[in-house]
Amino acid sequence: MNIIQVGSSGHYEYALAAAKRAGFRFTGICMGDRREKNTTRERFRKFGFEVPLYEDYSEMLEKAPSDIVIINSFMGYNAEFAAEALRRGKHVFIEKPIATTLEGLRLVMREYHNANTKEMLEKCGRKRVCLCGMFGILDEPQFMTARKTAASGVLGEIRLVNAQKSYKLGEREEFYSERELYGGTIPWVAIHAIDWAWRLFGLHFTEVTARQSRAANGGNGTMESDAICLFRGSRDEIVSVSADYFRPAGAPTHGDDRIRAVGERGIMEVRAGKVYITDENGEREVSEYEKSGSIFDEFINETETGNPGRVSAMGSFYSTYLALCARESADKGKTVALDFDAFCREI
Repeated sequence: MNIIQVGSSGHYEYALAAAKRAGFRFTGICMGDRREKNTTRERFRKFGFEVPLYEDYSEMLEKAPSDIVIINSFMGYNAEFAAEALRRGKHVFIEKPIATTLEGLRLVMREYHNANTKEMLEKCGRKRVCLCGMFGILDEPQFMTARKTAASGVLGEIRLVNAQKSYKLGEREEFYSERELYGGTIPWVAIHAIDWAWRLFGLHFTEVTARQSRAANGGNGTMESDAICLFRGSRDEIVSVSADYFRPAGAPTHGDDRIRAVGERGIMEVRAGKVYITDENGEREVSEYEKSGSIFDEFINETETGNPGRVSAMGSFYSTYLALCARESADKGKTVALDFDAFCREI
């Protein structure tokens, strides 16, 4: 298969090793914005890829042979770039959030649906046109193990979840200072923890109340420095998600990802890359961890077989929907009702 890529601002490296193993070619790259720095050359060369550079995304789509489009520019362009690729029957591997507005999410979902009509599939010669959001943290052993542990039933019914994303602020690129390009800290950072909360425990949310702050954001314009979201589940579960850029510079890792899931029979905690269970037998670390996964390997399999991987298009849309509704709650200072089924019917 042939791959083209727009942008260099996200986690496109998820694809490189898997693409190399599969014998795929990168046939073009362009930046999504004139202000975007092309930092890809050395990373591509590390895997033996020499990639032609294009000046314009539409021109690259027209001229470079491609089956898969990697969308990895400033997040505010995600919906526009994804919609254009889907209209041409291309598979899409896209940085999250899928869109930075609900209108943009509707556009992508509509084009995804249209791309998978019988007429379009016959035209582009595919079993299925696939889309996958870059929720690659789910492939880390501790999260794969947490999912398996929760599914085993050892915790009983899940009643409360606390999830955390904390990053070092460091030096942020200029686009982080503009909401239109960045999208917000809830859709960029908190979305990971939102995704874990529903995906690991099979929860479905009915409302969200969120708050955010731009205080002490290192001079990064409108970028929020911290946020917290409170979700209510369909079975009255309570889920809190926090995100911040206040991890100290001297901390041992760039990020600090945590989950605490409270069930009727036990508690599971994910912290510092480990998984711990506390129940009537005391506290213990799990004895066996799942192996790391590869989100792009699963995506490749979906493009070839039509069978969705763990991170499906609809799952990517759902996490984006939840994050955008949480941001709306924080922007407006009010609780927002959640009804993804109704949102889908509007497409």
